[in-house]
Amino acid sequence: MDKPTHIDVPVSSYEYAPVAGIKPLRSAIANLYNTLYRKGKQSQYTWENVCVVPGGRAGLTRVAAAIGNVNVGYFLPE
Repeated sequence: MDKPTHIDVPVSSYEYAPVAGIKPLRSAIANLYNTLYRKGKQSQYTWENVCVVPGGRAGLTRVAAAIGNVNVGYFLPE
């Protein structure tokens, strides 16, 4: 079987996803955590409790920004 030589990508797919992740993905993650860790508990996670990040540095930076005025430094190599 020949390998594909071309894949059509619609123009609407050229953009990055929203910074915090798309709502359906965030909802699926919340549901997974509720199923695995919150079963039988009154409080449940929703999509609003989930943020999808592209890596550790981005995640830590967002947490630090949520806390307030924080100075964050990173060592190289990571």
